[in-house]
Formats: sequence, structure tokens, C-alpha cells
Amino acid sequence: MNAGNLAELLQMLQETQKNWVAHIALPEAVASGSGEPWQAKLTVIEGKVTCQVCSSVDKRVLLTNDRAIRWLATLPRLSWSLEPIVPPMASTHALQGSQATQVPQVPQVPQVPQRTTHVEKRVMNTWS
Repeated sequence: MNAGNLAELLQMLQETQKNWVAHIALPEAVASGSGEPWQAKLTVIEGKVTCQVCSSVDKRVLLTNDRAIRWLATLPRLSWSLEPIVPPMASTHALQGSQATQVPQVPQVPQVPQRTTHVEKRVMNTWS
């Protein structure tokens, strides 16, 4: 977690010249003007800044873009964590010289363990 004011955060993001998402909160438990706990998401993509302040309780959008940025700028101290935005790959092929090579696909691992109908005895003997 980093801390500072909004101007420091924006300057740091601008200096990196990369795409980021900053998840913002107050370092102490202080609520917005409405007395409601909040969280903010500041996104910088190719120098364009967008912002949303949402309720921490029900995720309802409280402020967006210019109004959200102006409000965050009035707060003396914020905490934030940064997450880089990685653009999706254009294709599954990478060009090297005049030949294209296929990027190997990562096999999908099932999220839920799957039962097997039959297991060989020698395989079962290797289980603890």
C-alpha cells in the first residue's frame, strides 16, 4: 500500500507512462461526505484518466470522472495499491523473421476435482 495525496499519485502514474488501475481508499476509516464508506478506482490508459467512487457497502456508484477526481483531490491523504493493465495479446502467433511460430497453449486445469471411473492398481499404489 502506498500513501499520499491524489496529486502525488497522478504525477507518479504520469511519469511511468504505463497503463494502471489504482485502487484507492483512506488510510484511516473515514467516510465520504455522505457518511458512507467508499472505495475508488482510478484508471489510466494511454494518458487518459477515468475514476469511479463507489459505496463499499453495496457497490453503488457515488461519483464518476471529473466530480470523483475533484472530490478525491480535496482529501489530504489517500492509500492506494497499483495494478498494471496488460493489453490482451493480438494473436496466438509470434513472428520471428519470416517464419511464424505458434505460442504454446496452456492447458486448462479443472477448478473442481474430477472423479475417475477407473484407476489402475499401480497408479493407486503411488497415492499416500
